[in-house]
Amino acid sequence: MKKVNWIFEKNIFSEYEQQLVDTIKDSDQNCYLLDDSHWNFDFDVKRMSKMFFEKFGSDEMFIRPSNGYKTFAGQLLPKENFDYEFDIFIKTQWVDIDQLVLIAPKKNVREENRFIVISEDGTNRIVDGNKYMIDGELLIERIVDGQALAYANTVVNNYTPDKAFTIDIAKMNDGTYKVLEIGSFCCASWYNMDLEKVVKEINNLAITEYKDYYNL
Repeated sequence: MKKVNWIFEKNIFSEYEQQLVDTIKDSDQNCYLLDDSHWNFDFDVKRMSKMFFEKFGSDEMFIRPSNGYKTFAGQLLPKENFDYEFDIFIKTQWVDIDQLVLIAPKKNVREENRFIVISEDGTNRIVDGNKYMIDGELLIERIVDGQALAYANTVVNNYTPDKAFTIDIAKMNDGTYKVLEIGSFCCASWYNMDLEKVVKEINNLAITEYKDYYNL
């Protein structure tokens, strides 16, 4: 039997935190507490960079926007000359320093694959996709990784953010496959996908949505 996973931040509901934890556990479900008090956040990436690198134990950190609009491209920032590299990043990407971002340690990604997904009748289906990057270099030819596609099909129905979206699958240095990110269809590059196939599928989806909305 599958269990519900409860995740909540410590010290937010202090007046009944332990009671809630006990209640969840008594219901035979999983309960996880997120304790970020040791981070001492002031939400300034540049001033907090030293702490991030110490916590991550890495010489590079990954930064991306924490929204669905892809206001800038996710990228790695090095520990060496961080202030200089950060300033270049802000200026060249036209980043609003007040926007919310996601910071994470560098992952050993060897290859990246993107798939376009549409959701119909409660089921997510991959329309097309291919490998678009190897060792940080964009590919100019179309390469379909059958193993990446097979893995994508095993996870594509775990989450549905929209009627059309993208899912990126990474091949790690150890040969395993993992979900890299789920993104907006409208803001994602199609790279070397079959344009006619994608356009046809999206056209059909839009027409179906229109008919459903107006009961046609």
